[in-house]
Formats: sequence, structure tokens, C-alpha cells
Amino acid sequence: MSKNMGAWALGLGVLLAVQPALANRPLSLAIGQQVRGEITSASPLNVNDGTRSQQYQLELGADQAVRLEVGGALDATISVLRDGELVARSGERGNGNVLTVRAADKGRYLVAVSGKDARSF
Repeated sequence: MSKNMGAWALGLGVLLAVQPALANRPLSLAIGQQVRGEITSASPLNVNDGTRSQQYQLELGADQAVRLEVGGALDATISVLRDGELVARSGERGNGNVLTVRAADKGRYLVAVSGKDARSF
């Protein structure tokens, strides 16, 4: 049985709900899509710091900007990676539940949503 660690919602725009996918595979995320879910002890480990997270794949064009926002009770951190390298992380300059990032290159980016720390849930 999974321990519930925190509920969250991630939105890039408005209102296409998505069912959670397998915990070990990133969900596809599109501009204008909103997803809902929760992080549990069965969620994959965050590629950034070892906390549990939910991961998404996002296709972006070169120089395309996107705003990611986590709603709900989770005190979140949003990390964006490209080819295993950290591109941006929320909370470094304020609110961890919001991150705006501009893609340097066209391609697939990994978005990981996690709690800031064990007390965030």
C-alpha cells in the first residue's frame, strides 16, 4: 500500500484533465494541459535530489517560454531538465510552486514535481 505524501496539480494552461500513468514512466504533457495527481511512496525518485516526484515529458520549441504552476497543499519544487542536465528549478528566487522557463533548444524536456523536503507533505 502506498503512503500518501502530498496532493498537487500542475498546469500549463487550462483544463484538460489526464489520468495518472505508470509511476516509472514520465507522462506526456502538452501546452494548455492541466494534470492532477499525488506523490506517494510508490512515486519515482526525483532525478534532482532523491525526493519522491512525478515526472512529465514536455516538447518545446527553440526559444519557447512556458510557465509551470503547482496548486494544492504541496510545498513544491519544480525541476526542468534537458538530456539529464538541470535547466531550471523553482524556489531559488521565491515561490517554489511556480516556474517560468525558456527553452534554449527545440526538443523534449523532463519536468519533475516534488516536495521541497520531507516536511512539505
